[in-house]
Amino acid sequence: MTPSERGPVATYAGESPSPASLVAPWDALSRPRVGFLGVGWIGRQRMEVLASSGLVDVVAIADPAPEMRQSALEVAPGATVADSLDELLSIEPLDAVVIATPSALHAEQSIRALEAGLAVFCQ
Repeated sequence: MTPSERGPVATYAGESPSPASLVAPWDALSRPRVGFLGVGWIGRQRMEVLASSGLVDVVAIADPAPEMRQSALEVAPGATVADSLDELLSIEPLDAVVIATPSALHAEQSIRALEAGLAVFCQ
């Protein structure tokens, strides 16, 4: 079985995936466009780290609290602002989402983002 037939993270015992077997949903020459769902303390910390890395573009911020959204714009001033997952998933172009919401919401939100074709990092 070739790496592409196994999927991006499947491995055999003792075998690590090769870089060629990892398929990203974005062009290899561009930075992934990332949205953040939940920008409270933990989400904000993750956003600051990723935004300052220069490895991604933070293009969207979603949080039900207006003050959190406004504060997050200090880190990503050009980001589109949303107040819900539904609104976040409608923002294009978006390659990935960081989910930093209460744990009880993680499964449903992660599944919905994956079904929308996004790469997901769930806090």
